[in-house]
Amino acid sequence: MASNRENSATLSAAYRAATSSSKALTPQDMETLRRFWREARNRPVDVRGNTILHFLAVYGNVAALGALIQESLVSTEELGMKNDDGDTPLHKAARFGQKEAASIMFYADKNLALAANILGETPLYVSAAAGEEEVFSMLAIDATSESTLKRNDGCTILHAAVMHERYDLAMKILSLFPQLARIPNGSGITALNVLATQPHSFRSASPFSFQVLGSMPIFFWQFFETIIYCCIPALFEVTIQQDGSTVFTKRKRSPFIDYILRNGWLASIDDAKQRHILAVMLARRLIELDEWNHYHLRELQNSLLQATKHGITELVKEILQTHPEAAETWDENGSNILHIAAAVKNRFLYDYLMENLVNKDSMLSDIDLKGNTVMHYAAKRGGEKTFPHGPLKQMSWSVLWFKRVQHCTHPSLWNRKNNNKDDKTQKTEKTATEVFEEEHETLRNDAETTIRDLANYALVLATLLATINFAAVFTVPGGFDPDNGVPIFFKIKNLQLWRLLFFLGAALFASVFNIAGLLAILNTKFDFNDFYIGLPLKYTLVLLAMFFAIVFTTLACCQAFFLEKIADDNGTWYVILVVTLVIVASFIAHVEVSGPFYSQGIYVLRYLFSYKSQFT
Repeated sequence: MASNRENSATLSAAYRAATSSSKALTPQDMETLRRFWREARNRPVDVRGNTILHFLAVYGNVAALGALIQESLVSTEELGMKNDDGDTPLHKAARFGQKEAASIMFYADKNLALAANILGETPLYVSAAAGEEEVFSMLAIDATSESTLKRNDGCTILHAAVMHERYDLAMKILSLFPQLARIPNGSGITALNVLATQPHSFRSASPFSFQVLGSMPIFFWQFFETIIYCCIPALFEVTIQQDGSTVFTKRKRSPFIDYILRNGWLASIDDAKQRHILAVMLARRLIELDEWNHYHLRELQNSLLQATKHGITELVKEILQTHPEAAETWDENGSNILHIAAAVKNRFLYDYLMENLVNKDSMLSDIDLKGNTVMHYAAKRGGEKTFPHGPLKQMSWSVLWFKRVQHCTHPSLWNRKNNNKDDKTQKTEKTATEVFEEEHETLRNDAETTIRDLANYALVLATLLATINFAAVFTVPGGFDPDNGVPIFFKIKNLQLWRLLFFLGAALFASVFNIAGLLAILNTKFDFNDFYIGLPLKYTLVLLAMFFAIVFTTLACCQAFFLEKIADDNGTWYVILVVTLVIVASFIAHVEVSGPFYSQGIYVLRYLFSYKSQFT
């Protein structure tokens, strides 16, 4: 019994010593590790089968690890002991970036770099997946045989770096092993295919773009972060040498700028920008090194179709600029890239394709294997990542998107029916308009309920503002002269009184206009076409009138204070400050609510001015 307690105490002491973050252990801890190793040797310390050597490697206890090796307490065979996952201590050091510990074990026995875990991952592969560049560079000097570059499923170290978004290391791997760009894994997926499924690594899927302002809850905060994003300098660059080779380098920033950008919330914006830059660099390099004919002949998954499905505009641009013939391809359903772009409802990608594809007219007229035109794809629900949230806004943008695609399509396809089959194997031929109405019926009902509720609440506020301002017009400060009914301040404070009446009149007019607009909204039929221009325009005008009614009411209140000398010279600045805060808050609220509709109006005007008549 006492022996068991003694062994447990020795294990606990050895565990504490091995997991210590201190690089220099005390002599007592070193002696504890020696005694434990002599007694336990390769006995697992935890339920995962890790030995004390695994923990020394994870925490980088170089002194203890080096002493055990130099004193010949640990043999080369014991350095290669594996846990339940098949990881050796060198795997652990590589995964956690413990370069010194990895160096000691690697140079003690270089054959350790050839050891693979149960997934077939070598320490070189593990370091690439973890993005530990220093450990990778050390192992890549000697451990670069074919067996170390792949794991069991065929994924290479390049696949590992790209899958884990370690794009800077992926660029270095390409400089050392450019042939890996053309090697697929066991599922026929190349590194470019992996990159084409990671939209969050590109700016087009991020909120840091002026084109997508309003996609975040706070408009002005998104605008502020986007400006910061644009001002941050790039850390990485690719230069082309005289011999045609490319060199990937990392720039140096001043310590002051680096300190600012690497602390606080600015670090997340900096990380996002550098990741976006690296992703584009990597995409460009992979496209240059890859053999596109494999994708064209359907031997591998088509990265262009993948990038289009995920809405990665940058990757689509890079592929089409290098291989313009890649546009002439389709997926297993017979859909081309314009069909897919219409389905995902990415207006930036769709506009780019419409402006740059040479054969866009033919592609717009293509019909897939189920008889669907490009309008059928635009009519389906889903793929609304670039559209604002909320039933009303989402419905308006969906109708706009369907009209946008219809605008590009030849009129002969507008009423064409598809040949889809339902679960009862009966043909259900539908036009694109019928598909749109069926897919969006629930959303239309939700949007109608939303806008009716908002209009009812706003009508109460508009009526209250109109009542207040109407009453204030006939109760001006100072009262009226009983002899002629003229306001008393008309003669002595003419300008100030007229200013007050102007503010009251403008607020009253805006409130009455607001009431009329809200009644027009409530009397709308709420058909699908109403969400195209009519409802968004009415909604925007109502919000604009509400904004002016609040602003002019506030200004009238302020002017009344000055007219009746309620705000003396000492309180003038306080009144001005309060009025300014109210106006700014009202403006921010107006932009937050109506910003997407302004964007919608601009987008409508953009493509309507480029309309081509079917008779020309």
